[in-house]
Amino acid sequence: MSERAAGICAELIRRRVVPRDDMPELEEDVVLRDEVTKRLENVGLILLDKPGVPYLGVAVGESHRSGDNLSDVGLNTRSAGLILFLWLRLVAPQVYGEQKTTPLEASAVSSDTLLAELPGHWTKTNLQQHLGALRKLHFVQRVRGEDSWSAGPMLWLAINHDQLSQFLRSEKGLQQAVKRYLRQEQSSVGEA
Repeated sequence: MSERAAGICAELIRRRVVPRDDMPELEEDVVLRDEVTKRLENVGLILLDKPGVPYLGVAVGESHRSGDNLSDVGLNTRSAGLILFLWLRLVAPQVYGEQKTTPLEASAVSSDTLLAELPGHWTKTNLQQHLGALRKLHFVQRVRGEDSWSAGPMLWLAINHDQLSQFLRSEKGLQQAVKRYLRQEQSSVGEA
């Protein structure tokens, strides 16, 4: 077991997302990369690495995911719905659209546009709170000098694009996602 692998794992866990350039040895040394991957798996984490995305990240492994994992990082089902909406708005057109751009050069969306397009009951304050939480977790980035948001590294890394797209394209996938989201919205309004 190498000290370098332990250091890389610690840095990935501490920061959640790191520029790929900060850890070039993971691309150059297959043995080191395998050791880092195994160490992360031993504690229930996975290494997030997608070609073309200039970041590496870590996330809870599929076998350890539950609804509690969202609340552990300050998210709820409403936040998850916002992540899905942002993915559809900012990432999906880049991944599946005619014009491909490199990750993190995707378009941006203003807070006002999000407020107008989001289904359900959102207020400007509530939306800003959720976007702030997603920014801290690297799902979105604020566009400097504007009230706009672009896709952050985790919106590119943490979502299995093909699996989500296939689910949404299935006959009932999108309908089920919308119904679940609207049920959550209605219960949020009832609690307010």
